[in-house]
Amino acid sequence: MKFAIIKGQLTHISKVEKGTIGREFGYNNQLVIACGGKVRQYFKPLKAKTLIRYAR
Repeated sequence: MKFAIIKGQLTHISKVEKGTIGREFGYNNQLVIACGGKVRQYFKPLKAKTLIRYAR
């Protein structure tokens, strides 16, 4: 997925840094995290275990 809602605005993956957490763009309100490097960038859904790690 290339777009997510970050700070209330629809944002493309190229505009955020790796590790940024946002909301999925679409029907459900799932949390996503920015992943990837210089060539391949994408948002992936956060799981409960990952959320606990980032909450600390």
